[in-house]
Amino acid sequence: MEGERWQVGHRAVEPHKEDLNVKIDVLGDHILIYRGNEVQKAYASFDGKWWWVWWDGITYRIKSIPPSRSASFQDAETIIRAPMTGTITSVMVKQGKEVKVGDTLIRMEAMKMEYTLKATVDGLVGAIFCKVGDVVESDQVLVEVKPDEKMV
Repeated sequence: MEGERWQVGHRAVEPHKEDLNVKIDVLGDHILIYRGNEVQKAYASFDGKWWWVWWDGITYRIKSIPPSRSASFQDAETIIRAPMTGTITSVMVKQGKEVKVGDTLIRMEAMKMEYTLKATVDGLVGAIFCKVGDVVESDQVLVEVKPDEKMV
C-alpha cells in the first residue's frame, strides 16, 4: 500500500521505497518469511498494539505507522523492552559498556523458555533498569543503548 510504513525494531521501513522482495505468510503462532529463494520461520504474537516476532535469536517489536505520523525512531532504537512477563536470568552488560548490533544484553525466562535480548544499534549502554532475579512485565524497559556517533 502506498505510504505504508512500519516500525521494525529501531528503524522505519517503507516497503514501497525499498526493494525488499519479501513476502510473509502468517500461519497461527508462526510466520514464514520468503526472501527470493530463501524461506525462514519466525514465531509471532500480537498484543493488540505490537507484533512481537522472534526471528533468528532476536525479538522484534513491529507495528504499522499511519502515513500521517511523522515520528522519530531515535527512542525506539535505543530502548530494549521485555517481550513478555518473565524473570531476568542474566545481565550481560554494564553501564557505559560499548556494544554492537547483535550483542547479547539480557537473558530472561518466560513460560519455561529463555529469551536473549540483543542490541539493535551500535553504541554505549546508557542505563540498565533491571537485575538478575527481577520479575519484569511485558513491554517494560530493561536497557537503554545510546548510539555512539563514532561507531555509526
